[in-house]
Amino acid sequence: MRALRRYVVVGLVIFVAFFLGTLAGDIPISHSKEDMKFVAERVGFTAQSFYTAGSNQVYYQIERNLKALDEIINMIEKAENLDAIIDPMVDKLEEITVSYEHISDLRPQIEEELRGKIEELQELLKKSKDQIRILEDEKLELEEELKELSLEQDEEIRNIRRRSLEMQVEFKAKEIQIWKEFISLEDKIYETIKNADRTIKKFLLVLSENAKVYRGALEVVRLQRDIKSLVNFMSLQQFSDELISTWQDLQYLIELLTQEVNKLPAFRE
Repeated sequence: MRALRRYVVVGLVIFVAFFLGTLAGDIPISHSKEDMKFVAERVGFTAQSFYTAGSNQVYYQIERNLKALDEIINMIEKAENLDAIIDPMVDKLEEITVSYEHISDLRPQIEEELRGKIEELQELLKKSKDQIRILEDEKLELEEELKELSLEQDEEIRNIRRRSLEMQVEFKAKEIQIWKEFISLEDKIYETIKNADRTIKKFLLVLSENAKVYRGALEVVRLQRDIKSLVNFMSLQQFSDELISTWQDLQYLIELLTQEVNKLPAFRE
């Protein structure tokens, strides 16, 4: 059941997984977190920028909805009495549905942003080799400054400048390395760009249909709740009759207790 549920939702993130997987799949795992962060910022293709701009935090909404759906399923599995959880279950499912409908309404903005990312990728590929040459020249200038630092008489100033220049050289080297790795993915990126139109259309279709599926599920659960509530209402007469019948039982109980009390010695004298 959960596998099927996640299959329905996974379409919502297929585009992002496809692109980020394409770009990041071949990056050596030896890179530090700082390196990976720099890659993302440098190529302008971070998940943060995609999800928090025109897409209105689509990713975070989907993640939250997935967790909420898990909570509903756990609630049902652990419940001893479904009547006790039907209302909160409907409320949670309604929140999820409204969220997905909101995401579906954002499709024009999402499409615009995704197509903008394709253009960014194309521009990056065009300037990547020139960018490497620029960075190598800048790195060479920094290394020359480092060599000339021995002329500085003040030891404290010399040490501070040396540390600064060494760090700058290291960062330039990392930039160059990252750009080279980006270029090494050129074939994959072109393949991604070539299939982008179909991928975007599929993603937007899934967003639309997913909202409809959840709305349909919500209507079913609501109907079940309403029918159950109606059945309970129809049982009111039966409950009333049963309550009235217990009055006679109470009378009999009181009579029995009274008889027992009368048998006590204090009541015989």
